[in-house]
Formats: sequence, structure tokens, C-alpha cells
Amino acid sequence: MTNMQFYGGYVQQATYWQLSGVDGYGKRVFSNPILIDVHWSDRTDLVIKKDQEETPSKATVFVQQDMQVGEYLALGDFTATGNLTSDPLAIPEQAFQILQYMKNISMMGDAHFRSVVL
Repeated sequence: MTNMQFYGGYVQQATYWQLSGVDGYGKRVFSNPILIDVHWSDRTDLVIKKDQEETPSKATVFVQQDMQVGEYLALGDFTATGNLTSDPLAIPEQAFQILQYMKNISMMGDAHFRSVVL
């Protein structure tokens, strides 16, 4: 049984904003959002951020691709015309910053399991 079979698979969709750089004013710039399959679990844990500050998390999400701390995810589809935004900060109640990214290899060495904490 694989990790995702245990958790029920990637049964939800989320919108992912990948960090693409910084503009001339030091503001983070994100690529256009894309829709990805995830396993989203709303749960609160204490997370230690890079600056050693403790903060409560909003969710743990299993994903199928590599991601970075500082990028954003939102549960649901925010890519449709009318909702299309390259700035996840424009929807702060739905889009959450990735606080931690973990990538583990299976015991057999044949698969990677990725999760993010928001």
C-alpha cells in the first residue's frame, strides 16, 4: 500500500502559485496559478519557521511536485477567468503561504512523498 492509498489519494484540487522572482521594488512575483491534485487536511500544528518563530499552521497538504517555502496554495480552483490572479496575497482568506516543505523517499526507494504545511 502506498502512502496516498493510505490517505485516500489525491482527491482534491488546489491552486498553486509558484514564486517566480522579485520585482524592482523587492515585492515577490508569482507565476500564473495552476490547478493541481492534492490531499488537503485541515489541521492545526505548531510550526517553527525559518526565523525560529513558532506559528500555528492551517493545513497539511500532500502534493505530487516539488515546492518551496514562501509559495502559496489555496483549496479549490482560483484559475478561472474572473478569479485569475497572479498575486495570491489578493485572496488572503483562501491562499496560504507554504511554511514547510518535506520530501521523503519510500522505504523501498521507489517513490517520493511530498507534503507542505501551510
